[in-house]
Amino acid sequence: MQSVDTLHLTVLSVPHLDERDWSALTHGDRVRQLEVEGYVVLPNLLSPEHIARLKLETRQLPTTAVDYSVHQRVYSHPQFAGRAIAELAAFPPTSTLQSRLIRRRMFL
Repeated sequence: MQSVDTLHLTVLSVPHLDERDWSALTHGDRVRQLEVEGYVVLPNLLSPEHIARLKLETRQLPTTAVDYSVHQRVYSHPQFAGRAIAELAAFPPTSTLQSRLIRRRMFL
């Protein structure tokens, strides 16, 4: 481990564009991505129609500002805000991934 006085940080001046084929990831790759990076991209998960309904519902939510960022607003309990949003909780592709992640944790 390096001491603090010899540690050098590199700051990227240009944003990095991740060009991997997210649809080609195996379940294991998705789990690893989620555990290491904290997010995973699931392309084509929602239909354009569902996205349009989500936009319509979320646009109408009375959000409130947060004290830690001028760029963020919140709405408590969005799962009760509309049908398109509520459907996400039991959406088969995401619930399958969640179930597999939970089972994996149980056996670690």
